Amino acid sequence: WKKDTDLIRDIIFTQEDIREIQKAKAAIHTGAALLMDLLECKKEDIDHVYLAGAFGCYINPKSACLIGMYPEISQEKIKFIGNAAGTGAQFMLLSEDQRNFSKIIQKKVKYYELATHPKFQEEFINSTLFPHKDLNRFPQSATILKMHL
Repeated sequence: WKKDTDLIRDIIFTQEDIREIQKAKAAIHTGAALLMDLLECKKEDIDHVYLAGAFGCYINPKSACLIGMYPEISQEKIKFIGNAAGTGAQFMLLSEDQRNFSKIIQKKVKYYELATHPKFQEEFINSTLFPHKDLNRFPQSATILKMHL
């Protein structure tokens, strides 16, 4: 409420806002889930999740996990790396060693068109629910949600 802030009006959170959050979190989770599927990777195999950019710097990792934005992993595995694109561009401009290293990485990178993956639509729709249609994927979040029902 405005009385609880320095604003001159109340903060309004609409159904449209919720829908936008659903779509964004579903897109992120779908990308992670399909890449893990393609790489035959389980959440136990994940050593780190790197969050970059403005989005990565301002997101609360515990809340993001609770709503199912990415696989339910230990919070210690989440690393904030800031402006990765800008930092990478600086490295490339300032260091010949980094440019040579990028050529090695470039040869190892694989491109996956996730939107054409046969499971894309189903995973995206299932990921629009909080935290996910399949609560077995989010046992900790499911426990918290059940406590508040």
